[in-house]
Amino acid sequence: MKVDGLWRNHNNVRELQNFVERAVILTSGSILDPPLEDLAPFREEAAVEPVTLRDAERAHILRTLKKTNGQHSGAATLLGGPRSTLFYRIRRLGITFARPEKARTPVERLRAVKAAPAA
Repeated sequence: MKVDGLWRNHNNVRELQNFVERAVILTSGSILDPPLEDLAPFREEAAVEPVTLRDAERAHILRTLKKTNGQHSGAATLLGGPRSTLFYRIRRLGITFARPEKARTPVERLRAVKAAPAA
């Protein structure tokens, strides 16, 4: 069994031990058939340009806003600070986040269809 290129963390012996134990338990018969798909593929760390603190903060705020569908109160709660601080940082970092359009009720949709010009 060759897992050298597949095992992502060569320092974590416990992970390899658990993998081998799982393979022994799941294999039926006399040939060891390890579940190689359980191993994360080994990847070389790509050279990444240095990220500034400003870029990291901006990305984190954008991810949080996306997670809360643009709701500032919820994002501030997840980030662990007051909403006013979130507003300040959004302005300072120049973040523009378009909120998803509010879901319309069936009555509002019907009115929109009736108001649309006939094609």
